[in-house]
Amino acid sequence: QVHDLWQEIVAEMSRLGAQQVIIACTDLSPLVKISDGSSLHFIDSMAALATETVTEYLRQVEGQS
Repeated sequence: QVHDLWQEIVAEMSRLGAQQVIIACTDLSPLVKISDGSSLHFIDSMAALATETVTEYLRQVEGQS
């Protein structure tokens, strides 16, 4: 049921002309995987934050060497 509802939401966003969607709720992040057939580009805010956190940490560690 949740997957069907998510597919309806994705279809509606596409119909309205969305090209990119920011997923800002960790509960929704797993649903992005079932949207592979969509033309929308999903940006997972948690994944982006994790990537930037690691990148910044490594930059600072390299700067201390």
